[in-house]
Amino acid sequence: MTRRALIRMDELRRMARVVRDEGVTFKGCVDPLGSFTFTLAPATAATLPTEEDDLDRRIEEFGRS
Repeated sequence: MTRRALIRMDELRRMARVVRDEGVTFKGCVDPLGSFTFTLAPATAATLPTEEDDLDRRIEEFGRS
């Protein structure tokens, strides 16, 4: 029994370039019946500094360590 690729190598490389360039993650899954599903999501969630976040304090602490 031979297995056939679900995605051609050139398509896989193209998808990898898009994922890298757009900064997203790609997760795919093949179920027991052979169906392929995938999700795209941001690579990292953006975080905003809080009022308690003091950059100067963190720099001083880093300098002490």
